[in-house]
Formats: sequence, structure tokens, C-alpha cells
Amino acid sequence: MIEFKISDKVEPLVEDFKERHKKCTDELPMATDGKYPFTYMFTPGGVGTIVKIKCNGCGKEENITDFDNW
Repeated sequence: MIEFKISDKVEPLVEDFKERHKKCTDELPMATDGKYPFTYMFTPGGVGTIVKIKCNGCGKEENITDFDNW
């Protein structure tokens, strides 16, 4: 099994993104029907893994990759 992790260093970026998109996701249920407010996307590459967070309310994405771990 492959496991992806978000480093402690980018956790403030995640919290900031969630706070900025709180109004977008207020109407989305919290996993009651499989719809989550946020999606985390991990794209493995040759050097490291790109990490993005997406607001499922408005569709905006933000790169939260910790390039120091590469």
C-alpha cells in the first residue's frame, strides 16, 4: 500500500486554504453522501511528490508541496 503524507511544515498552508474557502464549502455535507469539502491530490514524480489541495465548493486548487523534502 502506498501512503501519502502532508508534512507538518505545510499544515499552516492547509489551514489557511480551508479558512479562505470556508464559505464555499459551508453547503457541502461532511462525507454523508461521499462529497467532501476538500480534496488532496498527490502526484508522484521522479524527484518528489506534488501535493495540491482543492476546494470542492468553488474548484480552486493550491499547490502546497513541501519542496524542502525533495
